[in-house]
Amino acid sequence: MSRSPTALVCLAALVITGLSGPAGRAAEPKVTKIDVESKNILPCARWADDKGTKAYLLDGTAGALLEVEVSTGKVTTKKDFEVKLGWLDASAEGLILSVPDKGQVWVLDDKLAVAKKIDVPDVGQAASSPKLSIAVVGSVKSGPLQVVDLKTGKAAKVTTTSKKFGRTLGKAPVVSPDGKYAFTEDGNSTIRFTIEDGKLTPEETIRSGSNPSRIVVSPDSKLVARPAGGGNPDLDGNYRLGVFSTESLKKKECVMDFGPYPIAVGFDPAAKRIYTTSHEEQLIVANQGGVKKGAYKIGKESPRQLLAHPDGNKVLIVAQDQVSFVELPKE
Repeated sequence: MSRSPTALVCLAALVITGLSGPAGRAAEPKVTKIDVESKNILPCARWADDKGTKAYLLDGTAGALLEVEVSTGKVTTKKDFEVKLGWLDASAEGLILSVPDKGQVWVLDDKLAVAKKIDVPDVGQAASSPKLSIAVVGSVKSGPLQVVDLKTGKAAKVTTTSKKFGRTLGKAPVVSPDGKYAFTEDGNSTIRFTIEDGKLTPEETIRSGSNPSRIVVSPDSKLVARPAGGGNPDLDGNYRLGVFSTESLKKKECVMDFGPYPIAVGFDPAAKRIYTTSHEEQLIVANQGGVKKGAYKIGKESPRQLLAHPDGNKVLIVAQDQVSFVELPKE
């Protein structure tokens, strides 16, 4: 049967755009829903092993640490702590939990039992690195930033003589995995610190824009971003998300411009990808130059966290309506 010129053009278009199948649809990602109460899961999920077979999720409201198998979506371990929890991170001493209601930072052993309780009044979010035996602790109210020695339990305030960094030096700290840098949220600004010999030194600050979200550092400790609902400022446009070097917030690595409300970001060094979101699409895939490579609708709510898998091309999405493990189609 012969085809008209118009039909031949349409067929060629399907091939060029990578569409396939009887309905001409592009390859879809494999989505595994994680069997948890998603609305209570805090955006501090992390991989439980180097291979990324399991992940830790923190149910702050129920006061439980969950270990889940991402390929099946099943909870394999549930550790109840009988108190509301504020944050989860990892240190050289083990996993650490922020416990605001107790005014403490807890250090867990390799069986997820509490090995140490450290009193840190007004504790908000405690952050560390597998390379460090300290935690950087932000206030839940308006207290100063602190550094806590996870071995001795001693805490020290972070101070500076410079007035440009503000009185408290920010909240909600994030530490780079290599343990060299820390970042804090100071209202609509972000502060970068260097870490040396257990001490923090504020180096620079940058405006983050209106309605900023949490700070995210790449697993290889090279990139940092702080998404904002209204976009980051000084990027020659609205709703733009800037990605910067952890070594200097003056060094702009790329700018992503994919529409309103880019409120989450994730870095995938293994696949050389950056993940983000928009008002219309829950998962946008870009290359490291900020060029859009694909977009997907997964669930209904905008993600709060995009955690790239160690192998690359896979991502754990934490959203209020569902937690999902997404395996992206190969290019």
